[in-house]
Amino acid sequence: MFDTHDAEVLDLRELFAVPWEGVASLWRPLWARWVPAPSTDQVEAAAQAMLGRRVESIRALAETQEAEREKTDELAAAKRTAATAYTEATRQGWSAAELDELGFQRPRATRRRVRKRAAKPDSNNGAPSAPEKADHAGNSRDAVPAADTTEVKPSL
Repeated sequence: MFDTHDAEVLDLRELFAVPWEGVASLWRPLWARWVPAPSTDQVEAAAQAMLGRRVESIRALAETQEAEREKTDELAAAKRTAATAYTEATRQGWSAAELDELGFQRPRATRRRVRKRAAKPDSNNGAPSAPEKADHAGNSRDAVPAADTTEVKPSL
């Protein structure tokens, strides 16, 4: 076959150092061809259009919730006014039964929030806050007498 001992080594640097002569054309498959990229303005306009629909829905939601809050506040103010008027009518001599006969409903009492007060820390670091008073025998006057611990057995 081929005798590799006598063959000269092909240097690729020499082969490709001189440009080829003639016309060369490269064929690319469809998937590898350039696709023209959209401009920045086109991309921005498309993104704004997509976000515009989402922003419009959020804007509508915010407007309806704001209107709901306003109506709720108006309703609360009207209830307070009606309760004040009902109270004034009872002060003027109308009874609750008479107002019920006329079709006026007694206003519902609102629940008041009760805040728990924070416990004040003792300044004595655990020591009793008031000194115990002792009589001349040394017994404490403020001490609670011990409970009777005798057992009572039921009789059969």
